[in-house]
Amino acid sequence: MGEFPKVPLGEVAAVRSGFAFKSRDWTEIGVPVVKIANVKPGGLDMSGCSFVSKEVASRAADFNLQEGDVLISMTGYVGQVAEVRTRDIPAILNQRVGRFTVKDAKKLDERFLYYCVTSPEFRERVESLGYGSVQPNVSPKAIHGIEIPLPAIKYQMAISGFLGTLDDKIEPPDE
Repeated sequence: MGEFPKVPLGEVAAVRSGFAFKSRDWTEIGVPVVKIANVKPGGLDMSGCSFVSKEVASRAADFNLQEGDVLISMTGYVGQVAEVRTRDIPAILNQRVGRFTVKDAKKLDERFLYYCVTSPEFRERVESLGYGSVQPNVSPKAIHGIEIPLPAIKYQMAISGFLGTLDDKIEPPDE
């Protein structure tokens, strides 16, 4: 993304892994849980998702997803990024799927962050940090160390606005 100054992602945003459900928590119906397999480039694929009861979901309320949340797979296909849409919620975040949060909206535009973490360069960097012999894993701490471009907020908003308009032409937003 050009010649903008770069900062480690952890200076302006954080990644937090989802809730660690117990095997006894899974049910046939209930509140959907987003797992690694649901994170697909650009969006969530909720087919084949797992469920927990409302009671279990209430214990994991800090991990409820909201429209616009940006998620990243941290095991297996590390670095796949998806954005939560209206049609995906209600849902809860499972462990080994990370959710990005912006630390200061005056320094980093949330939509600009989405475009940074969906870039091929960011994905390659995440993949290169993967460890493990059976399937790659990456930690939030490792992701925090990846540098992202950080232009002034007005430029971030202009860039994300432009890219968002192009995205909407490809796939209209949820209604």
